[in-house]
Amino acid sequence: MLLEKQHNLETKPQLDDALALAAKAKNTTPEIILNQIIKPIAFHESDQTMDANLKQYGDGPARGLMQFEPARFSVSVQRAKNYYSKKLGQAIPEWINSIDLSGDIQKEITTLSGNQQMALAVLDLLEHPEADLGMVVSGKKTIEEFQTERMNVILKARQLGISTLTAGYALWMMTFHKDKNILVIATKQDVAKNLSYKSYVLCTQIYRVG
Repeated sequence: MLLEKQHNLETKPQLDDALALAAKAKNTTPEIILNQIIKPIAFHESDQTMDANLKQYGDGPARGLMQFEPARFSVSVQRAKNYYSKKLGQAIPEWINSIDLSGDIQKEITTLSGNQQMALAVLDLLEHPEADLGMVVSGKKTIEEFQTERMNVILKARQLGISTLTAGYALWMMTFHKDKNILVIATKQDVAKNLSYKSYVLCTQIYRVG
């Protein structure tokens, strides 16, 4: 029953609604929000599995397609509620109101479908005080900083697509600047490999399109 809930189409309108709100707010299209921000984040966070029931590797606390940690999930739910009730002045959708944060939050995350988890991520980004989906879509601010500043420290929330953007920038540097070397340093070898693999995936997609 749970597996069916994760993969059915009944919750797709809930994702479509969130994408439409984001597209209208940022003067873009739902397809761009989904394909350039949300799906790449989900693909990265879920280790390319797109599994809405995924448990974080190494017995970590994160769960689901977007790898929500319990505290972040609670904040995301509240931001989604705030966006509807305060920013839009609309009734909060029942599927959001029915999320129970009083018990086992990790279990509650995985009771949501993959569509609902992605919808929640969209609403979270819309209400996040430091996130700007418009800037993420264009990559303008971060790319400008990469190009004009020799050193950059990015203090950011998770799931903003900056890792994917950085992997793409590294690929561009390697492709068009023969004098440049790319060194990836991370807390664990697998984390460093994951960022390097993102550059590889982007490269294969470019050649496939070409």
